[in-house]
Amino acid sequence: MSGLESTPSFQSYGSPHSSFLFIQACKFWGPTRMVYLPMAYLYGKKFVGPITQTILALREEIYTAHYCTIDWAQARIACAEEDLVCPRTLLQYAVWSWLYRWVEPVLSSWAMNKLRERALDTLMEHIHYEDDNSHFLCLCPINKVRTSAPAPFKKSKI
Repeated sequence: MSGLESTPSFQSYGSPHSSFLFIQACKFWGPTRMVYLPMAYLYGKKFVGPITQTILALREEIYTAHYCTIDWAQARIACAEEDLVCPRTLLQYAVWSWLYRWVEPVLSSWAMNKLRERALDTLMEHIHYEDDNSHFLCLCPINKVRTSAPAPFKKSKI
């Protein structure tokens, strides 16, 4: 037995109810999976790194106003004219405002946080599955950083 036979297929790995979904991590192109799975985990955990002198210097350089005084609800829709590929419609602004003001608080509720934790556990299983299948070979810089980083990404060998 070469070892591959004992590894479960990615389709059966994780939730048995996810097979009906057309968007699954197993259907992503390999390097895309390697980037988006860890990034989705960090976003789902709402990860915030430590505020260092470098971070403070970058904030000073990037933002025109002091970082603590920025109105993030207004900055969320701000975009330089050069970066707009097509003009935004009033409908887009209305939908974005509605999602920000009404849907985001619902998604931050206790019940949704429990669902988020289950999804993050499944996501971490997928990340570990990718690591096992690739033997920790790194296809792109994101997972190189991830595999060299401490917890939460490393599996316990206990």
